[in-house]
Amino acid sequence: DDAHSLSSIVLSVDIDFKSLEDVGIYIEASVTEYKRMIVVGITGSLDVLGMWNPEKAVFCERQNTTSNNTETWHCSITLQTLSVFQYRFFLAELFEEVDETSDSQTLNILAWESRLKPREFCLIDYLNSTDKHPLTHTKFGIFDDGNFIQRGWLMSNSE
Repeated sequence: DDAHSLSSIVLSVDIDFKSLEDVGIYIEASVTEYKRMIVVGITGSLDVLGMWNPEKAVFCERQNTTSNNTETWHCSITLQTLSVFQYRFFLAELFEEVDETSDSQTLNILAWESRLKPREFCLIDYLNSTDKHPLTHTKFGIFDDGNFIQRGWLMSNSE
């Protein structure tokens, strides 16, 4: 119906694993009994972001590991709308349990950004902005008015 071209944006987030330990979230890199994958996801108020359902979220890719326990993750989102949308980052582990009968994935949310008011993104501000980095790059759980990180919960998509 509307003919404007789609815009693709890249949102990125720094995750400081040391600061997660302060909240009681421990991530050991060397768990291999299951295929244990740590994932960073972004969910929000758009269809493409899963409408706040973490299992339909967009998963980010690990970009690089800087010194002192910080990793940068990024994901690319194609926007079909110019309207403002809200989003949150979360950190989870993905268990893939494969047996003869099923191939199920369990998403175990380890931590999420718990600020009541989520992050907002306005494409028009972004397109008009000369310095785009602060609009697309954040630190996990850190907002202007404080730190909002909460421990997660278990979800299974086999229910």
